[in-house]
Amino acid sequence: MTGAERRQRQRVTVNIGTVYHDQIEVDGTDALMSDLSLGGCCIRTNRPSPGGSEIDMQFRLFAGAPLFSARARVCWIREPKADAAPGDITGAMGVEFTQIDEDALLRLKRFIAEKAETELFV
Repeated sequence: MTGAERRQRQRVTVNIGTVYHDQIEVDGTDALMSDLSLGGCCIRTNRPSPGGSEIDMQFRLFAGAPLFSARARVCWIREPKADAAPGDITGAMGVEFTQIDEDALLRLKRFIAEKAETELFV
């Protein structure tokens, strides 16, 4: 993303394993979430879904936490670098949450508030 900041909600830096799938990839793709807000997240992956597509994603906010499921729309993608070393994740996609149940939303709000407070003192 270039230019002025367009995010409307506070985001926190995370390093959360994520599995997502779209209408094409039924089995799911392992990825890594690198930031998170109430509105969406950035998913680091070398297999980004096309912009505008809907994905279903699952992740745990921390070890032992309940599984978090959400539906999201892909807002932007960054294709992986062709010259990247094997195993390097250089691609990404930004997604906006479009469907989250109320309980999950409350857990997400608490997690972000606690993480943001912790980041202030680091």
